[in-house]
Amino acid sequence: MTEEARIFLDEYIAPRAADLDSGPEALRAALDEAAARGLLGLRAPTEFGGEGWSDERFREYQEHCARRSGAWAFLQTQHQSACSFVAKSPNESLRAEALPALASGKMRAGIAFAQLRRRGWVRPGWHGSLVHRVGAFRFVRVRRRVAGSVVGVGAR
Repeated sequence: MTEEARIFLDEYIAPRAADLDSGPEALRAALDEAAARGLLGLRAPTEFGGEGWSDERFREYQEHCARRSGAWAFLQTQHQSACSFVAKSPNESLRAEALPALASGKMRAGIAFAQLRRRGWVRPGWHGSLVHRVGAFRFVRVRRRVAGSVVGVGAR
């Protein structure tokens, strides 16, 4: 973990832990602060404006997040995981468009998992990506099969 990340967690997140764990406005402000400090693209590749952290470095950061605020740990993991899924997408245009926005915080994202209950929704071995808008939200779907589940990424 970098010194900047440690300072952010110790001096910004830890003193606000109670507020972060009880209110969405505090979490939104923490996301803004993390974006300003360049800490929203930890899992995004450097060529797309991210930090390109290794799994080991990121796990250390996650551990420190969880020690300061459970809500912050969950929220930032949602965003960082979405960055990681998009980074691994075979869709180059999606990567080029979404990753710089995710890394800078201009786009915020989360992930969702859904069990497959019907046949034919995702063909075996299929990995597709698409982007569409629904109201104010822009959903980036990176569908992948993970142990019988479909992984989706949504962003706003």
